[in-house]
Parts: sequence; C-alpha cells; structure tokens
Amino acid sequence: MKQRINLLPLKPKPVRNWLSFKNLLTLLSVLFISSSLAGLGMWLDAGNLQSQTAGFKVENLSLQNNLMQLKTQQAARQVPRELEQELNQLRQQVLAMQQMQAQTDDFSATKHSGFSQTLTKLHNSMPAKSQLHSFKIGPQNNLVYLRGSADRARDLPLIVKNLRAGQLLENLNIEKLRTQRSGDSHTFELLATSGGDSE
Repeated sequence: MKQRINLLPLKPKPVRNWLSFKNLLTLLSVLFISSSLAGLGMWLDAGNLQSQTAGFKVENLSLQNNLMQLKTQQAARQVPRELEQELNQLRQQVLAMQQMQAQTDDFSATKHSGFSQTLTKLHNSMPAKSQLHSFKIGPQNNLVYLRGSADRARDLPLIVKNLRAGQLLENLNIEKLRTQRSGDSHTFELLATSGGDSE
C-alpha cells in the first residue's frame, strides 16, 4: 500500500464571515427603513403644515374682509362735520341754560322783586318792532340809560311817554335824547339824571 505524503504546506481555505456581512446588510436595511419612515413623516408633516398655512390664509382673508366691512360701517355711521358742530353748539346752549337755571333757582323773588317789576315795565313800554340794545337801571329802580332802535320815527315819543307812564323816569330829568336814522330803522339813546320830575 502506498502512502502519499504531501510535504507542501496546506493552502488555507478562505473563510467567509457571513455573520459580519449579514450584520452590514441588516444595518443598511435598518438605516433605509428608518430614513424612509423619517422621510414619510416629514412629508406628512409638510402636508399638514401646508394645509394649516392654507387654513390660516383663508382665516386671514376672512378677518380682512370683516375689518373692511367694519371700516365701511364706521364710515357710514360717521357724523358729518356740520352736524357735529351744530351738536356742540346745542350742548353749549344746554349747559348755559342749566347754569342759568341754577342761578334762577338761587334767585330770591322778595329781594329782587323791584328789579323784576322794572324789567316788566320796561318791556311793556316798548312798542312792537322795537329793540333794546342796552339799558341801565339806577338804585331806585329808575331807568337812567336806554339805547335801542325802532322801525318808525313816531315810535320814539311813544317810548318816552310809556316810560313816564310806567314811572321809570320818576324824579329824573332827561339830560340827553338822541335819535339817528340807520338804514330802515331809527336808533335812539336816552340819558336821565336825578333832579325832579321831567316835563
């Protein structure tokens, strides 16, 4: 029997490490799947963000439309300048009337009855269509100064007669009586001083 002896060194058999290759494939697969899932998640998030942005744009347009409608309504409700000025004048008149009412409430009728009677007599002494511009009443409730206007010249002697009849010129002398034609009316001025009854 022959025996064969191989004196040459044995050729090493290549050893493949299938385990490390499988690990690499597994790792690559896991990376691919996770990146795919992350991409899918980002794509879904982007879609949600786009839909939310579109919703915000629609809501913003709606709010802008509402704001424009409110501005239009405000412009329609705005009070014209002339009406506002007239309203301010009426408010001032009401305030003045309230102040006058407060002063009238404090007015003592017994203390000022002579003054009131003098004003009433003065008013009754003036003919129709005549106006008082200014007057001054003395301490004895007599008329010491009067300025006004009348439509007719013949009303001026009537005014003096009525003042005497109402005892507004009692114990007074007419120091000055001046008349002047002013357009369609006649202005007059009367100044009286104490010193006896005027004839």
